Amino acid sequence: MLMGVVECGRTYGWRVSELKSLRVNQVDLAQRVIRLEPGTTKNREGREVVMTHAVYTLLCACAVGKDLADYVLTRESGKPVRDFRGIWAKACKTAGVPGLLFHDLRRTAARNLRRAGIAEGSSRA
Repeated sequence: MLMGVVECGRTYGWRVSELKSLRVNQVDLAQRVIRLEPGTTKNREGREVVMTHAVYTLLCACAVGKDLADYVLTRESGKPVRDFRGIWAKACKTAGVPGLLFHDLRRTAARNLRRAGIAEGSSRA
C-alpha cells in the first residue's frame, strides 16, 4: 500500500487526501488512466493522468478483487487507509531521510515534470 502511495506522490505530485480518497472506479486499468473527479481536488478541478508502468503495477495489486466503489488504498482488513504517518515516518527513517514530509514529494514531482518538458499543472494541482 505505501509503495503505491509513494509512487503516485512522487510521479504526479498528488496530495495525500487525493490518494486516500481514490476509488477503484477512478482507476482504468485497461486504458492505464487515473481520474480525479471535479470537486475532489483542492482546486475543485478534475485531473486525468496516464499511469507509468510502476504506478500501473502497484495499483493493479491494490485494486485486484475489489468492487468499483471500494477504496484503492486499503489495509489488509479491507478498511480504507485513513492515516499512514507512522509507517511513513518509519520508512523515511530507514531510508536515511527522517523528517521528510509526504508533501515534499510534490516538489519532486514538479521538478521531474518540468525536466520532462511537461507543462506545470497538466497532471497535478
